[in-house]
Amino acid sequence: MKLSKIDNLDMKILSNLLNNCRESDRQIGQKIGLSGVAVRSRIEKMLKSKLIEKFTLKIEPYLLGYNVIYLVTTGQDVNEIVKQVKLVGEPFFVVPCVGGYSACGIVVKGEVEQKIACISVYTNIQSSNN
Repeated sequence: MKLSKIDNLDMKILSNLLNNCRESDRQIGQKIGLSGVAVRSRIEKMLKSKLIEKFTLKIEPYLLGYNVIYLVTTGQDVNEIVKQVKLVGEPFFVVPCVGGYSACGIVVKGEVEQKIACISVYTNIQSSNN
């Protein structure tokens, strides 16, 4: 499915899925004037064409009593960065960026300042915490 083949109804379906991907096809259909079967058919076509890759769950660590440390480090070897990050917490995301840098989020429990100090011992990192 090329972008030019996406009509207004597909865009409305995508918008609804972005807001709540667990909403039923029937509920989406009621909002946009289609049957649930028609919505499912359109979603299946978008999945088949790779316009929609997957449906995911996002968890906010702070709601579970965890903190997230965000940092930027030199290097783009994701495996090495993850190995170093795991010394102090669980990697939330690691994204290689242009210029030889990578952005990273680490989920930690406990004293954030102590975790930041531990990270800086092992890596060349500039950090900020949330």
